[in-house]
Amino acid sequence: MANITWSRSVRYGLGALGLAGLLSVGQAAWAQATPVTDDNIVERITTMKTPAEHQAIAAYYQTKAAAASAEVARHEAMVKAYGGTGMKTMNRHCDLLYQTALQEKTEYESLAKDHADMAASAAK
Repeated sequence: MANITWSRSVRYGLGALGLAGLLSVGQAAWAQATPVTDDNIVERITTMKTPAEHQAIAAYYQTKAAAASAEVARHEAMVKAYGGTGMKTMNRHCDLLYQTALQEKTEYESLAKDHADMAASAAK
């Protein structure tokens, strides 16, 4: 067996390369394991590459759509409640909030679907 003597700079270079590889794998695993939140959504969008990352973002938007759906129901009930009071200004405000919540819900559902589709396409 040949005796290979590597210089200190080669050993350090290989060590640094190995460490960089481990860190990048660890970072990708961390990104997939960490749920998408309001605090990290921008970062997750800018770093998404894998189907799992797209699916995690889709799940985030599904959660946002569900919350918006609750707002839709609440504002719809308020529109009906104010409708019987003769308070037209209040009824109009609630109707605008209802329409806004409905649009928000629709957009979140669309974003969730788009990311789920991207995850499916990337998995092929």
